Amino acid sequence: MSFRSLFLTLGLLAGLSAAASARPLTPAIPDRFPVLYSGGGQVYMLWQADEGASVGTAVEMVGPDGLAVDTLFVLWTRDAITALGHAVRGNHLEDIAPDWWGRPLAGRVAAPPSGTLTVPLFAQPATLDPALVTSLAEKQVVTQIFEGLVRFDAMLTPQPALAGSFTSKGRVWTFRLRADARFHDGRAVRAKDVIASLKRALAPVTHAPRAAGLADAIASLAEADSLTVTITASRDRAPLLAELASPAAFIVPVDLAATLAKAPVGSGPFRFVGADAQGVTLAAAPGRMGGVDTLVFRRVDGPDDAALDFELGRLDVVAARESDERKLMSIAGDAPSKIEQDEAATYYIGMNTRAAWLAKRANRRSLAASIDRALAVKVLVPGRGKIASGLLPPSFGLPALADSTWRPAAAEARAWPEPPPAAGLVFWVPDGSATGVRVAEFVQAGLARRGLKVSIVTKNWSDFERGVTAGEADLFYLSWFADGPDPVAFIASMVESTRKGVAGNRTFYESPRVDAALAAARSASTPRKAQDALLEAERLALADAPLIPLFHSVNVTLVRPRVSGFALDPLGAPRYDAVEVHRGH
Repeated sequence: MSFRSLFLTLGLLAGLSAAASARPLTPAIPDRFPVLYSGGGQVYMLWQADEGASVGTAVEMVGPDGLAVDTLFVLWTRDAITALGHAVRGNHLEDIAPDWWGRPLAGRVAAPPSGTLTVPLFAQPATLDPALVTSLAEKQVVTQIFEGLVRFDAMLTPQPALAGSFTSKGRVWTFRLRADARFHDGRAVRAKDVIASLKRALAPVTHAPRAAGLADAIASLAEADSLTVTITASRDRAPLLAELASPAAFIVPVDLAATLAKAPVGSGPFRFVGADAQGVTLAAAPGRMGGVDTLVFRRVDGPDDAALDFELGRLDVVAARESDERKLMSIAGDAPSKIEQDEAATYYIGMNTRAAWLAKRANRRSLAASIDRALAVKVLVPGRGKIASGLLPPSFGLPALADSTWRPAAAEARAWPEPPPAAGLVFWVPDGSATGVRVAEFVQAGLARRGLKVSIVTKNWSDFERGVTAGEADLFYLSWFADGPDPVAFIASMVESTRKGVAGNRTFYESPRVDAALAAARSASTPRKAQDALLEAERLALADAPLIPLFHSVNVTLVRPRVSGFALDPLGAPRYDAVEVHRGH
């Protein structure tokens, strides 16, 4: 049969089908193209090349109710006819009737997922429930498994994710869900799932440690219809979109909440396969086109192990220390590329303000005055850290505090205001943090010169977090990575009294003046007034010295030549769904 006779046959079949259904075919309009005929494993649509039909384009097949049930891909386009191939979820082709229509998805579709990408994991996740995430390692994994209504792009601007679009009118935001959004078990993601997920994260019984910002931003939730959610922000300029992009706001199947920590079912680009002492394995989510089919988070015990694994070909990417970079860049026949990213993070030495001696402001300031921060950063993280002028990383774009407004004077290190404890202080470091150990040793040596003994203890992340929260550590080495581009949330997480413990304020510092300044920053009538109030909160907190800010990290990552599409994330949790691993390298 010639193509000409094929077109005539299709037209005849379409006419007969339309007559039988007593319903004429809908004229082709943008984003809505009628089905002519389905059969033989293909669907034929009235859709032309000048209307966007091109080989490889993904098309949602949508029923009369407006809900997408499948995704097809353009095989060829000739004259006014386009042929689409087998769906990626199920086989509904024989059921597609003329009153169905197609909706092209944005962009071209890459080849099906292929290859394995292996990336380092510096701590074993204690949970994979996004509402309960506290560590960077947990965040890095759950970001692949789950999705929120929105997500950040490389410039930290919220973009549609599970929500295909969003609009605002005053404080009321309307989110229209993607009709094709699915959990990994095949169930559609609908408005009721969004409402249930956010309510779960906000419920006190959930004990979501990093949901305080989300709770502060949301006044009410409502389901307009099965695909539409309306969220009313708590106030003007509330950072609602930023909070909705955080792990605490990821959408989950609430009926499976009890299994999320160890065997999560999500709606993100990768599905969970398994986890053990060697790391976590994920696979491409059903229906995802392009990227890698397997993502392996390989457990490593620190930068030395990571560098060795990269050198031996066990890792595809590695955040290289300056001392390892030259050697790894010269790997014979497989020279990697190098990318850099300033991270929205602050590394610091925390002090347990609930410990008797460290509860005194003068003692904390005297200890802080003993630490040469500039020397520590220059020696311990060369090329990988920029000395912190305060709590806020430069990526927030706010003025840096002058050291003189908060840093203890050298004279405060000449004598202890009160005799330190005879047993000395205990300095805790998360296991696998080589930099943390070096920082602790630097502090240990400096305080020994003042007659203060410091004992160093390393703990795995779960024990570290539990012990620091329980007040078992006097000093500790830690970092805080921003969940989003909101500077008020960043400062509040570290020093606000309502965030004490796993919510971020691990020093258990409390100051009514700092709390009041943060409240003023949230309610300020202008951005300038908000900035002034925030910087005052930062200055007041640092002057009390519950912690010693050290540096803002610079991520320098080496990537094997067979890997393309890899991009770093200033929030410390890159997405890997757009990464390709090319065979033959």
